[in-house]
Amino acid sequence: MKDIRDSFFEELISKMKKNKKIIILSVDMGSKTINDNFKIIKERYFNVGVSEQNAVSTAAGLSRRGYIPFVYGISTFLFNRPRAQIRHDSVIGNAPINLVGSGAGLTYPQDGPSHHSVDDFMAISSLPNSSLMTPFDSISAKKTINLCLTNKKTNFVKLDKGSEYENHLKYENGFYFQIKNKNKWLISTGKNIFKKSLLAKYKNYSIANLAITGKFNEKFIKRYIKKSSTIIINDETFTYGGLYSYISTILSLLYDKKLKNETFSNNFIQKKYDRDILRKKYGIIWF
Repeated sequence: MKDIRDSFFEELISKMKKNKKIIILSVDMGSKTINDNFKIIKERYFNVGVSEQNAVSTAAGLSRRGYIPFVYGISTFLFNRPRAQIRHDSVIGNAPINLVGSGAGLTYPQDGPSHHSVDDFMAISSLPNSSLMTPFDSISAKKTINLCLTNKKTNFVKLDKGSEYENHLKYENGFYFQIKNKNKWLISTGKNIFKKSLLAKYKNYSIANLAITGKFNEKFIKRYIKKSSTIIINDETFTYGGLYSYISTILSLLYDKKLKNETFSNNFIQKKYDRDILRKKYGIIWF
């Protein structure tokens, strides 16, 4: 079986052959697939060195010029170091870019907590007009790249390493899933859900693997997961700010009538107003 990173870059390079607007900015990161195809993409591949902030700002500038940039680096550094540039240059600046992070969860256990991508799930997915993607095989990688090329968002793709898994799951509204028991659900992301020990422990549970975050996730949960369902959330992310927080927020908005929500919808207001008017402009999430 191929490494998921190879599957991703093979698909990306196949798109680059047809679309001359696609550009790769590498934060001093290598890839066997990129090296093998360097002659094909060399005029649209740039190693910018260990300079994540510069890479993101450059990508945003290229985006404003009509290019489709992909920035490749280590996940934790690719989000945390240039967070201001992602927020201001890409999201607020309306310059869609694609950040491709090597590492999801504990992909690099030997490198310590600096490389543990466990604390950024909600920080990424809460940014307006953005999406977090965690492909786990060639099928989900292909869908991820197609979305990166078409959905005009700031996308953050996390790539695990190691062999990909055979995907026999259906796809709907950001989830790859398999229904066994409508009242019992196991929810995870990426390759984590395919752990043999996890599947054995919850063998009678339906599976929901969140691969793409977005407003449409609420449609999946509303359709398939009931208020009374038993839900196990097993993921390599922190409780606060991770997948647990993300799913809990959706469930609360859908089903918890005692907890009234009067917070803002995820959308930056570009114009300047006084505070009271801004509160109204931001609006409130209603279900």
